[in-house]
Amino acid sequence: MADVSDEAYLDGLYTRVALRQLNDLEKNVQPWFLAVGYQRPHLPFAAPKKYWDLYDRDKIDIAKFQDLAEGTPKFAYHSFGELRSYTDIDNDLKIGDKIPESKQRELIHGYMACISYIDAQLGKLFDDLEKRNILDDTVIVLWGDHGFHLGDHTEWCKHSNFEQATRIPFMFAGPGVEKNQKSYHPVNLVDLFPTVFELANVKQSTQTDGKSLVPLLDDDKSTNIDMDYAYHQYARQKRMGYAVRTDRYRYTEWHDNNYRSYKPYKEENIVGYELYDYDKDPLETKNLVDDPLYITIAKDLKAKLKSHLTK
Repeated sequence: MADVSDEAYLDGLYTRVALRQLNDLEKNVQPWFLAVGYQRPHLPFAAPKKYWDLYDRDKIDIAKFQDLAEGTPKFAYHSFGELRSYTDIDNDLKIGDKIPESKQRELIHGYMACISYIDAQLGKLFDDLEKRNILDDTVIVLWGDHGFHLGDHTEWCKHSNFEQATRIPFMFAGPGVEKNQKSYHPVNLVDLFPTVFELANVKQSTQTDGKSLVPLLDDDKSTNIDMDYAYHQYARQKRMGYAVRTDRYRYTEWHDNNYRSYKPYKEENIVGYELYDYDKDPLETKNLVDDPLYITIAKDLKAKLKSHLTK
């Protein structure tokens, strides 16, 4: 948190490079594509001091639920080795151990500062597009490749199949995108390129998975996509956790013996199940897979997951 300009840290330099590349791209009459990748808010939480000064550490909220969820297999968790590689974090912490509250607040403070730092970089990019009078003609996508645990379930970093690690920012703007709307429909990151292709009127590639999300982005409320769940996976050594997330539930299966989806699906390989109801339990405090009230729901979600893994 040095008291320096944005360009003293890497992400500020990335913005400078991007603006220089825009100059080159705009010299041509061809349509262009520019990807600008930022590192923050990835560890280490390094950002200029002015972004730390935006927040009062004493008023920062820490995670409300800092326990292992009832009935959830222990191997669904990890002991945040990425964070423990830093010298001010106790490297002996195990699954279920909590980081001291003062350190939690410092970490969350740094995370928030880094987000504000990137927010400022985006502002510079958008201001530049506006000065060039091309902001309204440019398709813009803001996305991240994963979420981040900030103490919930005693977890930090990513590397899990829980909500905090698998939910991301995914925002679209520009021609073909209705303003000021929010969709709660589950979607996947593999949907990114098909969506951009359609918004940019580019022929769809045969190499991409996923589907266009334009039916969710346009101003026609009657259009939708036929897939009602998102899918994700994360491994624990020889086990692989596969999951589907609908607008209300997440169902996860843990397959042992190095199972991957290109291999035959075998019930005997499954060593753990998880089911969460986000309407009634948004913090994932209890695994509901053995609850009699959820038998039908679990069966339906299992069918969706099995279909995804075997198709």
